[in-house]
Amino acid sequence: MSMTDSASTSPVPPSVSPPPGAGAGGGSGGATSSNTGPSPLQIGKSFIKQYYKVLSSSPEHIHKFYKSTSSISHGFEPSVPAETVALSDLDDISTEVRTKLFSWAEPSAEDGSVVTLDFERGAIDAQVSVGGGVLLVVTGLMTLPGSSGKARP
Repeated sequence: MSMTDSASTSPVPPSVSPPPGAGAGGGSGGATSSNTGPSPLQIGKSFIKQYYKVLSSSPEHIHKFYKSTSSISHGFEPSVPAETVALSDLDDISTEVRTKLFSWAEPSAEDGSVVTLDFERGAIDAQVSVGGGVLLVVTGLMTLPGSSGKARP
C-alpha cells in the first residue's frame, strides 16, 4: 500500500524548530554550517521518526502533532488524488483527527496488529514553507492493522 502524507504548516514538535530565515531549499539534506541550524530535511527526518512512532504505537496521541491551522493530506492509492482536510474545519481536534482522519491506524480488534511502516522503498522531501514552516512529503509502504501483513506497493 502506498501512502503519501503531507502537512502544509509547521507541525514540527516543540523540541525541533525550523531555522530562522531559512532560504528556499528542499530535500537535498545537505550539510549546514553551525550558524544556520538544521536543514528542512534534517527537521523532517526528526519529525517523521517521532510522528510515525506515535502513529504505530499510540495513535490516540497523533493529534498532538497538529495545530488548528494545519492541513492534512494523505492517500492510500497512488492513482487516487489525496483529499486535503483543514483542521480549522474540525470542532474538536483531539478527537476528530483520530476518529475522522486516522481511524485506520487504530490497533486491530481481531488480532491486535498495529500499523507497520517500511520507508526503504519510499522517499522523504522537506522544503521550507510559508512563515518558516516545513512542508513534508513522505512516501513508503504501510501495512494497516488487521491486514494480515499483506502489504501492497
